[in-house]
Amino acid sequence: MYYKDPDGNKIENQVDAFETKEDAVQYMMSAEFGQDVRGPRFNPEELMRRFESGEDEKSLMKREAFVHTSMKI
Repeated sequence: MYYKDPDGNKIENQVDAFETKEDAVQYMMSAEFGQDVRGPRFNPEELMRRFESGEDEKSLMKREAFVHTSMKI
């Protein structure tokens, strides 16, 4: 995710949604990762709303829980 603050500073945020380093490496070696190396498009406000409403963190870490296929980049 990219963020530009009001002063024009830009940062890139990345979070690996895996419980272990091994799980992350296994995913990055998979065909699914090869098809979309940038990662899923998602709505950060919706993800935050779900987190703040008390949704379980493990359910939010599941890739299919936050993928938003209709978003354009």
